[in-house]
Amino acid sequence: MSRRRRSAGERGAVAMMVALLAIPVSILAGLTIDFGMTFAKRQALASGADSGALAITNQLRQMVLANLSTYPTCASVLATDPTSTTAKSTAVNFINRNSQYGESVPASQVSANLSCQGNYLVADVTVDTSVPTALGGLVGVNSLRANRSAQSVLKLSTKADCGLCILGNNNHDIQNGNVVINAGNVAFNGNAGSGPNGEVNVTTSGGTTSIEGTWLYPSKGDWTPQPLQGQPTMDDPLADLPMPPSMAGLTKKTNICSDGPGIYTSLAPNTSPCNIGGGMYVITGGTHYSGQTDLVATGATLYFTCADASGMPRECAAGEGAGADFTGQATLGVSAPTTTVNSGVPKIAILADRNYSGTLSFRGNPVGGITGTIYTVGATLDIRGNGDTTTLTSLLVVKDLTFSGNNATLNITYDGVFNQPPTPVSTRLTR
Repeated sequence: MSRRRRSAGERGAVAMMVALLAIPVSILAGLTIDFGMTFAKRQALASGADSGALAITNQLRQMVLANLSTYPTCASVLATDPTSTTAKSTAVNFINRNSQYGESVPASQVSANLSCQGNYLVADVTVDTSVPTALGGLVGVNSLRANRSAQSVLKLSTKADCGLCILGNNNHDIQNGNVVINAGNVAFNGNAGSGPNGEVNVTTSGGTTSIEGTWLYPSKGDWTPQPLQGQPTMDDPLADLPMPPSMAGLTKKTNICSDGPGIYTSLAPNTSPCNIGGGMYVITGGTHYSGQTDLVATGATLYFTCADASGMPRECAAGEGAGADFTGQATLGVSAPTTTVNSGVPKIAILADRNYSGTLSFRGNPVGGITGTIYTVGATLDIRGNGDTTTLTSLLVVKDLTFSGNNATLNITYDGVFNQPPTPVSTRLTR
């Protein structure tokens, strides 16, 4: 079969067509590369904006944790960087860490802003730059815009979500005891219930009682409002509180009524009245405090922990803790420190090692009051008899809460002014 030979004119026409097609194909290829580079740069900017926003709030969170009493609210934190100058510097740094090919984004193309939305500190970061095109200029596209935004938030508050926080994940039965709380919520991990005469009364409008699991005995007791069931696990609101606390300068002493802050085997007073001054009182052994003895601690932190063979304080092993009983007609009054003088922990009145499992028991009719946080996350608070005259101006964080007898009442007013502010909730990205 014969093959037709292309004429010189046909060959020239094909060559011209190929040459003409090469121009748009090259431009298209160039634009594809340009768009690909822009997409890659946008991805890098997104990572940079995200990490910059998170870095801003994490840095502020660490500042707050270092001095909770100085920065209790969003407004107090915002005042440290009112023009967002430091925030912008952080944002630029992290955006350029993530930039491609070692390029630097000018600070003029980055914005950062801090603001308060209720209890939330909000960090907004935006980067708006452009990517020069390789061949886009042939069609009038000299650059492509690459811009990204990110937002991170940090929850800050003078008060925890719960005023009475029962952290244990077991069953909690308050039997016929009464809990009355003002200006705070009640929250149980695990399951919870009461006897027929038991009461949980949140007096503040809009206050809640919540249970991680189920309400054990819905037909028993008077719970106002009725508990919310199946709620998320409640985290320790003071999880970042440094433990053990500083005990710098404290030595072993014997007479708690006269020797001042120090390390004692028992809280039991030697005389009545027993008035103790400000600072840390470390209790390493069991306490049985009874009779008509009056003990009033002003500006003091009572810290319950365990002892080594020499009687010096040490962290407890799981399940350790001698406990303390306050019985009879005794007066127990404790107000928390406002400073760290003598190793006192500001706004913490009663503190226990996190592994301390002893029971702190109020029996009979102990009179008095406590102002400041009670933080005993491994211990049980036990209210017995007619212990209805003990009032707490406290954030109360315990593992378990038990009652025995009728009319045993726990009266709580949760005031953010007198209590340790909660740990700032970990930052998170919102866009």
